[in-house]
Amino acid sequence: MKCNNCGYDNEKGNAFCIKCGNKLEDQYESMYAAAVKQMESAVSSDDYYYVKSLFNNIAEYKDSSEKMTECENKAKELQAEEIYVNANKQMHSATTRKEFLEAKGLFSSISQYKDSAEKATKCDEEAEKANQAHMEEVYINSLEVKSSD
Repeated sequence: MKCNNCGYDNEKGNAFCIKCGNKLEDQYESMYAAAVKQMESAVSSDDYYYVKSLFNNIAEYKDSSEKMTECENKAKELQAEEIYVNANKQMHSATTRKEFLEAKGLFSSISQYKDSAEKATKCDEEAEKANQAHMEEVYINSLEVKSSD
């Protein structure tokens, strides 16, 4: 922690600056209060990762390490939700094997989130159906080409 009086870079957890004796506790409290305020207004995973870094600067102070964990968990949850929403959109608009497999990949990346594992399986099934339909179409087209010869 850098002392706001003399600028000396003290070790984390020091209550007083070892160079000038300035009370660092006040600095910790103001940093903690600012981080809590930022956490209350965080809405995105980037916001939560930023707030986590603020708490990391004062990890030994009060419950900062627990707040870091809360921020990490919330950021991961928001990331998973974003992937989940995108995977659902992709699954519902997919028409080809490749598109279904791409949606499956997204669901598989968050397999522990909501019903992602089941949706990944559903995408796999739909990919197989799309592949079968494509193969049937290719076969029918090949018959039409042969009959026109």
